[in-house]
Amino acid sequence: MDRYAALVHGLRDEIVCRDATWWKRYAIRVPALQGLAERGLLRAGRPSQDVAGLHAQGLALLRQAGLTIEDGDGSDPVGMTVALGLVDAARAAVGELDLAPAPRDARPPVQVLSADYDQHALPDGRRCFVARHGSVPVLVVSALGFPIDFWHPLLCDRTTALKPIVVEPRCCDLFKGGMRTAAGLQTHADDLAEALDAIGLARAAVIGWCNGGRVAVDFAARHAARTDAVLLLSPTFRGAQRAGAAPSAFEENMQHILASVAANPKIASFVSQMLRQLLKPPSWADFDAGADTSADADAARGRALLGLPERSLVELLLAPLATDADVANTVERNARDEAFAIHESLAAIDRPLFVVTGDSDSVVSNAQTRGAMSFARAPVHAQVRGAGHYIHHLQYPYLRHLMSQCLVAPSEPLTSTAARIDREPA
Repeated sequence: MDRYAALVHGLRDEIVCRDATWWKRYAIRVPALQGLAERGLLRAGRPSQDVAGLHAQGLALLRQAGLTIEDGDGSDPVGMTVALGLVDAARAAVGELDLAPAPRDARPPVQVLSADYDQHALPDGRRCFVARHGSVPVLVVSALGFPIDFWHPLLCDRTTALKPIVVEPRCCDLFKGGMRTAAGLQTHADDLAEALDAIGLARAAVIGWCNGGRVAVDFAARHAARTDAVLLLSPTFRGAQRAGAAPSAFEENMQHILASVAANPKIASFVSQMLRQLLKPPSWADFDAGADTSADADAARGRALLGLPERSLVELLLAPLATDADVANTVERNARDEAFAIHESLAAIDRPLFVVTGDSDSVVSNAQTRGAMSFARAPVHAQVRGAGHYIHHLQYPYLRHLMSQCLVAPSEPLTSTAARIDREPA
């Protein structure tokens, strides 16, 4: 499969993997290429004839793959994502954009790390895996308590200059997740420095996802001499002092659940059930009843779809709350980390700092992230259109593209011309 076809099929997979029924029930209304150019949505300007021809081929490929494609006016967020994604795929195919498809590797993470990485033992017995490929070391900090599966595309990618370093967190098993200790973000940040010592590396870049972003921030603030650059991926700053914006509805719901457990530990066993309800797809037909027009319903449905994770990985999101002990540790760690003065750490970072968010993130508040970033010295923010909280898994081609500018050859401001990337989101 050539690069263009692989990127188009990846675009289709982004949609299909989030829900098994949505794409069978609803048409995707894709705006015309000319309209995108007239509205100034194509950063590289009016597309060439080759790009226009490939764009049409891409629509045909998506139809062949089972999607119902209709003409749109730009109000359908899924249709807009498809339109811009096809432009980027076409420009990549003709050599105008550094965008590569995610690796197709069916091996589970445990096999990838066993075969392609060197394993090191830390003093307390935890594991640290260092890729045998790549030349730019980067510490990969996942959301605490989650299995490493969400990073599968990066772990498998042997075409990038990045050399991933995966440190098993003290709070959980790297492949199973969980929350076996209430150790907070500062302890986890110090563990990263200890891992660098163990593998004999003086410094590295660091990328942190979700609450792992807090760990990355603290590491860069207190271990500046060991930090090359920082990339925060869909970070959460709930509880951050003076962030100036409300948390997301998901974060508020989770806070209510965890507060209830703190007040009554006997309900801990029901927490994973409550979280499963928060993560399940909505009833798509309900959007029709709550909208003034069918176009409004389609737009709301599309935004909801784009915020979902891949359905096959939802159970992994429950790992930090699998047992009563996990729940108790999560409650304690969460309270401590949210009370931490993260704005002071952000202000202390003197290394290149990049933030990557998804415009359809339903888990964390992008407004709160922007508020927290106001304390940093010179953060560079990029936002991926049509992405939710799982960019490293569902939109890996764009994360790879951004990492090449942020971590391999830091560029301030970003020079990306990808249509799906807003370099300075409002």
